[in-house]
Amino acid sequence: MKTLVINGNRFSLESESHTFLTSYMKRLETYIIAHRLDKQLYDDVLSGIEEKLGAIDGDISQKHCVDIVNALGEPEDIFEGEEVSDTPLTTTSKRKYRPRINIGLVAFWTIVFVVFVL
Repeated sequence: MKTLVINGNRFSLESESHTFLTSYMKRLETYIIAHRLDKQLYDDVLSGIEEKLGAIDGDISQKHCVDIVNALGEPEDIFEGEEVSDTPLTTTSKRKYRPRINIGLVAFWTIVFVVFVL
């Protein structure tokens, strides 16, 4: 069992169901970014998924997830005819951390090593 969090609500899903829904949500996000659509549309679809998952009594199976995705449709179907937004959905920056090396400190410790160890 894996946990899927949507708008702060936790849902326990089978591993395959979690992978399936996560993939679907990623496709939605990618489509919205690529077509510069309003972020509110993505939030609305997530709210729909959250509502449908919340209505399920008991364990959430793969069949439930497939039914939800079939009811909502693919991104191309959902957002057909939507206009481009001025405030598109953006992803977080994936800047890589590059540590800064203090050359003076490296030189100092190199000299200490050479003098005292060798």
